[in-house]
Amino acid sequence: MFSKTFIDDHIDAVIVNGAPLSKAALDVYAKYHEIPVQNNLTATGRMKVVKRDVASRQITTKSKSDALVRSLIRHDSKRLADALVSMLT
Repeated sequence: MFSKTFIDDHIDAVIVNGAPLSKAALDVYAKYHEIPVQNNLTATGRMKVVKRDVASRQITTKSKSDALVRSLIRHDSKRLADALVSMLT
């Protein structure tokens, strides 16, 4: 767990998904009694919270050979890159 002071001193921005997630993905999460992480961040000190549509529209499927439980919703690389670039301009 990071302290508020650590965050204020080292992180100046956090990008979070600001768009609704697909019903299909939420239904799969519900089937396993899970929910996506909720954004409860607030800007503190010099850190700002940037809400952008960065979630992929595709649901990731687990490979049969994959022993790990992984999230179904992933970031869309292009959307995330666009969000990062927009923060620089």
